[in-house]
Amino acid sequence: MRKKKINELNRALKLAQFGNDTYSFKIEPNPALREYYDMIMSDELDNGNTGLFSIAFTDKYQTVIDSLFSQITSIGNDSGTAGKNVEMFSKYKTYLKFSLISTDANGKREDLSRTIFTKSGGESQTPFYIAVLASFAELYRVNDSSDHGNTARIVIFDEAFNKMDGERIVQSVHLLRKFGLQAIVCSPPEKVADIAPVSDKTLLVQKIAVGKIYKSTVIEWTKEMSDLL
Repeated sequence: MRKKKINELNRALKLAQFGNDTYSFKIEPNPALREYYDMIMSDELDNGNTGLFSIAFTDKYQTVIDSLFSQITSIGNDSGTAGKNVEMFSKYKTYLKFSLISTDANGKREDLSRTIFTKSGGESQTPFYIAVLASFAELYRVNDSSDHGNTARIVIFDEAFNKMDGERIVQSVHLLRKFGLQAIVCSPPEKVADIAPVSDKTLLVQKIAVGKIYKSTVIEWTKEMSDLL
C-alpha cells in the first residue's frame, strides 16, 4: 500500500516542475533498523503457511525477534521509556526513510533531506509546497479523467509564501494552476504585490478599531493599490 501511495504522489509530481527542477519522493529501508525491516518484510512472515510462530521464521530471526522485543518491553527500561518504544516500533514509518529528490535540467539529483538546512528560507520553503501540492493533487485525483476525478480541488494556505521572493511566489502560483487546484491564499501585506498580478481575484481584509470594538471590512484589491506598494 505504501509503495502504491508513493507511486501516486510521484505521478502527481510529474506535473510539478518548479523553475528548472523536478521532484520525486523516494522511500527505502531505514539503515539503522534494517534487520528489523528485513524480518518484517520477509517471505517467511508473509507466507500464510508459516507466519510469525513458524519454526522456519523463528529459526531464521530469533536473535532479531529477541532484540526487537527487548526494545518494546519494560525489561531494563522504565515504564515511560517502554511506552514510547512501543509507540515508535509499532509505526511502519519507523522502519523507513523518506526523501524528496530534486532533479535539475542537467539531470543532477539532490536529496533535499540532507541539504534543506543549508538553504535560504525561500529555497527551504519550496519543497514544502511541492510536497503539499502533490499530496492534494493525489487526494483530489487530478490525473483521474473519470467522474471520480471531478472534485472541487480547493486548498487553503495561511501566510502563504512568507519566506519566498517574488520569482518563487509567481512560480508557486503557476504550479497551483498546473495541478488544477483552486487555491484560497491568505498572505501578509508585503507579499500582495507579487501575488495579486497572477491571481484571479485579490481581496483586502482591513481591521478597524471603532472605540473598543473592532470591525473588519473587505474590499477588492486594485492595480492602483499595487502601484502604491
